[in-house]
Amino acid sequence: MHTQRRWLLGVPLALAVAVLALLVTAQSAYVAPPYLEGIANSFRYTGQGQRNGSLYVNISVNLDDPVSLQKYIEANRQRGRDLVHNGRSPIPIRVTFARPLSLGEVRDLVRESGLQVSSFAMVGHSSLSGKRGMHVEFSSVDKEVPATLNMDPTGNGEQLVLTGVMVLYGEILNPQGLARLLADERVYLADTSEVEVRELLAQRHASVVAGKELVVSVPSPFWKLDW
Repeated sequence: MHTQRRWLLGVPLALAVAVLALLVTAQSAYVAPPYLEGIANSFRYTGQGQRNGSLYVNISVNLDDPVSLQKYIEANRQRGRDLVHNGRSPIPIRVTFARPLSLGEVRDLVRESGLQVSSFAMVGHSSLSGKRGMHVEFSSVDKEVPATLNMDPTGNGEQLVLTGVMVLYGEILNPQGLARLLADERVYLADTSEVEVRELLAQRHASVVAGKELVVSVPSPFWKLDW
């Protein structure tokens, strides 16, 4: 059975940052876990060690600034073209659509592009207030999702009426699949910044990341779009 997690009204899509405590040694000294940060051409990144030995890396962009957002979009387009040209695979990717797509549309696109989906976000509106909300499934898009979801266990009857899929997260196994996404007018952003940040970490912070599992969080500007 696939696990699932829901974010509802007004909560942005992002992986939750783990709460990290200082470790106490036998001599009662405190040792901070690894931390790193840096700037790329179109984004900032920070990395924080976790108790299980992995490294949580967060990519951040000022999505409220149109210039920063457009620079980020253009950087992803150019990187995407380069990845297709170089024939690199697999490619971690987060796809943000220009508008909500039906599950049927998304399944066709996933099949045509060869995208292996690990999670997806659907958007909609409150049946009572009309406020925007979202629902995230940690599974492939083959899973059926009800058209409406209960939002309040207290019994006021509020539901999230889903409009469609807005974000996909997964991996492209064939570079030509990335070319397919880049050419699709329904795709607002095919984000491959995880590729770049992994390369930067290996170049700039080799001693910190060596032997560690990297968990990378990539932003999506879907809240800024009109749906």
